[in-house]
Amino acid sequence: LTFKDVPIFCKEHPSYCRSFFCLTCNELLCAYCVVGGHRDHNIADSLEEASLKIREIFASLSADMDENIADLETYISESKSLEERSGENFDKVRERIESIASDIITEVNHQKEVLIDQLTAKHQT
Repeated sequence: LTFKDVPIFCKEHPSYCRSFFCLTCNELLCAYCVVGGHRDHNIADSLEEASLKIREIFASLSADMDENIADLETYISESKSLEERSGENFDKVRERIESIASDIITEVNHQKEVLIDQLTAKHQT
C-alpha cells in the first residue's frame, strides 16, 4: 500500500475528504457523513483520541490472534494424534489447518490495511 493508494475521499460524498473518525463505527468520515448518518455517534475530537481507539482495536485483534493461535496449536496437536492413529486422516486435517491459518492471516492482513488506511487518512488532515 502506498500513499497514493489511501482513499482520502468519501465514497458517499466524493468531493469531500474523510477527515473525521467515528469512534462508534471505527471508520473515517467526511463532514457530511458526520452530520448525516453519524450525527448521534461518538466522533473523535483529536488525532490522539483516534489513535487511542485504533490502538484499542489492535489490542483486540491481538487478543483474537492469541485465541486463534491457541486454536491452531490445538488443531496441530489433534492432527499429530490423528496421524499416529491413521495416515488417511492426516492429509484432511492438515488441509483444514492450512485453510484456517490462511483465513486468519487474510483477515488480520485485511484489518491491518483498513486500520493503516484510516490512520494515514486521519494523519493527512
